[in-house]
Amino acid sequence: MSTLVEYLSIIGAIVLGVVALALFFTVVLGRIKARFAPPLSRLDVPLSGGPVRVGMKDGAIIEAARIAGLTHSDRAADAGIPYGLRDWLVLEQDDGAHIWIKPDGIRWIERQDRHEPEQPA
Repeated sequence: MSTLVEYLSIIGAIVLGVVALALFFTVVLGRIKARFAPPLSRLDVPLSGGPVRVGMKDGAIIEAARIAGLTHSDRAADAGIPYGLRDWLVLEQDDGAHIWIKPDGIRWIERQDRHEPEQPA
């Protein structure tokens, strides 16, 4: 009878160990996924319309720029563009200048309205 208890204890310890490891890796992978946002080309970003504000991870803010488009890896690969120049967000300023930003450097994107609230006289 004591051998049966020993075997059941060993099996119970193995099952508890596997459950503990599964919980640990679920928490760790959940934090890793939460830390890294999905690529910008897969986000629902307004590609047409008014100006946007873009907050960068280094603290810089780009204001009054319009999203001109996104470069896509598969199109860039067909054109022979090197890997480092793929998947960029392209912003266009009012004067027509283009700004190319790597999506992993962006913290947030906010749509701006051109209508300013009226100031009381």
